[in-house]
Amino acid sequence: MNIDAQNVNIVMDTETAEVQAKKVQEIHKECNETEPPVKSVDTQETEQPTHIEPPAPRKQPKVEVHVETTPLKVTHTKKPSTTKIQTQTDPPEGNQKDIIKMVHPLEGDEFHAQEKSDNLDASTESNSQTDKVAIRENKSRGYKPNRIRIAMAGNAKEGVEIRLQVKIPMDGCKWRLLLTSFALVFQVTVSTIINLEWVVSYNSTINPLGQTQPIITINGMFPGPVINATTNDNVFVNVFNNLDEPFLITWNGIQQRLNSWEDGVSGTNCPIQPGTNWTYAYFEPKDQIGSYYYSPSTRFQKAAGGFGAIKVYNRIVINVPFPRPADDFIVLIGDWYTKSHKELREALDEGNELPAPDGILINGKAPYFFGMNGSNFESFTVTKGSTYRLRISNVGIATSLNFRIQGHQLLLVETEGSYVAQTFYDSLDVHIGQSYSVLVTADQDISDYYIVASARFAKEPISAGVAVLHYNNSTTPASGNLPLGPDDSNYNFSINQAKSIKWNMTTGAARPNPQGTFNVTNVTINETLILHHGVANIDGSRRYTVNNISYLTPAIPLKLADYSFNGTGVYVVDDFPLTTISPVAEMKTSVISGNQKTWLEIVLQNDGPDVQSWHLDGYGFYVVGLGLGTWSADSRATYNLYDPVVRSTTQVYGNNSWTAVYLFVDNPGMWNLRSEILENWYLGQEIYMRVFDPDPNPLKEKPIPSNTIYCGNFSIGSPNPSPLPSPSIKEMD
Repeated sequence: MNIDAQNVNIVMDTETAEVQAKKVQEIHKECNETEPPVKSVDTQETEQPTHIEPPAPRKQPKVEVHVETTPLKVTHTKKPSTTKIQTQTDPPEGNQKDIIKMVHPLEGDEFHAQEKSDNLDASTESNSQTDKVAIRENKSRGYKPNRIRIAMAGNAKEGVEIRLQVKIPMDGCKWRLLLTSFALVFQVTVSTIINLEWVVSYNSTINPLGQTQPIITINGMFPGPVINATTNDNVFVNVFNNLDEPFLITWNGIQQRLNSWEDGVSGTNCPIQPGTNWTYAYFEPKDQIGSYYYSPSTRFQKAAGGFGAIKVYNRIVINVPFPRPADDFIVLIGDWYTKSHKELREALDEGNELPAPDGILINGKAPYFFGMNGSNFESFTVTKGSTYRLRISNVGIATSLNFRIQGHQLLLVETEGSYVAQTFYDSLDVHIGQSYSVLVTADQDISDYYIVASARFAKEPISAGVAVLHYNNSTTPASGNLPLGPDDSNYNFSINQAKSIKWNMTTGAARPNPQGTFNVTNVTINETLILHHGVANIDGSRRYTVNNISYLTPAIPLKLADYSFNGTGVYVVDDFPLTTISPVAEMKTSVISGNQKTWLEIVLQNDGPDVQSWHLDGYGFYVVGLGLGTWSADSRATYNLYDPVVRSTTQVYGNNSWTAVYLFVDNPGMWNLRSEILENWYLGQEIYMRVFDPDPNPLKEKPIPSNTIYCGNFSIGSPNPSPLPSPSIKEMD
């Protein structure tokens, strides 16, 4: 089910309805009745009613749902402040409570109650009202509804708190069990509003590797604050830019369904100017769970920090495929330079290659041995016998890393929103931009143990990042040699490990139906893209390329130009070689078209010596194959089409290697495909995919935000014309 925050309609989605149909079938079995036929449950959204008539009298008892709503109005202040939600419900406190009670009115017994609390940062204006909602049912032999529609009168533009009380006259176990089934659905009806205010500024006192340098902090924190959200929550992030240059944040792995306006890259947003603020409104992990991170997206600022973790939790109704861990730790690993991002940027602008990083940080802190000399090092405290979840993200800019813990195995359970077939590893390769969740059980003697993040396939030696796994009550420091990582002399270990990471086909993730419901075994590929990594000298400048084309960033974001004047004068769609290398290296604003509801095969070919890492905004793709050598049509025979993992960032090994992914194009917007190696991205190794749906219905693609920043040829307050049907397409020879 979901709540449309504008119309406040509660709608059961098809997948949830299918689960309910099966539940009803079980009800009849338990009641020793004839089992009704199972049919697909047809669900549809309803227009916002002004009045709901009760269902016509019938032999079966009517079910009524009484809904009390509290609209939430999120307000923004001119300067940062933090307030908590206060509602007019009883008891008043700094929490939003969603309480669902199913009550038997005749016998007076309470047979289901579920309470959920979430702390929110927001301010509210509360006006309680009570509406009646009737469940209309179309019967199909017995009590199985083949259509269930729940509509609620009222309006709440920015959020709503709901209290449901379902009262039914009992007529045997059928109704009791049926309403128990409905309770599972009602638990997931409420999406939380999370309102955050972030002050972005420099701090020159942190200096993790002992060198004074300006580090980008958020609310004084490095790394920045963790975003804790649940599937389908609405997140508002009001960013105050106290830097001396423009700033943007992107949300690595958050798909921004139907809403590339909030993606936070140069092709979708004008930057936040120094001394101003702007709110990312309705950044939403729609139908997502898992581990992600955010970071600056322009001007090489990621090299200065400004990154932080994102946790997206499952809804209550979804079963997580492992026991609840004792704790949930964030582990941000990444290489680090002691030079400022401006110095590094200037070196690149002058045509220089960057040297090797100066070290590797874990959660922004120095290695253990370095920290013993006065700096902080990271430590995680555990209790013997307990199991912990570690969410590991490589937030670095240049280096693939290997992660391991002395004397402990890593049970891999999730990667970038996908539950995976659970496999134990002694160590795990984490390439730039990638995120994993592992379970670690504290099953060793009470002591301290090394946690290591070391460079993989680096040109020069880089000091490893070292933290400590500290057992509660341990008085024994970590000792001995650091645990050894895999051999860097060839790619075999890493390739075999990558191929072993497979989708968990039987568990649900953001939805109750198994992940394996969506598979690529028999899909028809509509188009193949072959994208080559390259380096070129263009007009005297060193640039990175895709198919020998280096991206030229226009003054106006592509999405804004697309909306306002059909992209005319800014870009030409599909003026890009999709499968071949351009004979002439040049700079262009590269935009390709993605046709809605089609399948793409994207082959990433690395003709260079170094491991590459690629990320696509707006989507998760199926990593169906990878290997050494040059890709050809014969390479498809090696694809895993049964259980390939779905993720948004994938590696491509060096020395002439390839990776192939399948992508279902179903998310309209302007989406960035880029190298996650920051030097490559900064110097032009990216393209955009324009996925167009001509339907202006906001359920197809969300409209331009009212707070949109204008730049380039625009000025604040420019008119917002309707988008034209399709951009011009250059005739290709």
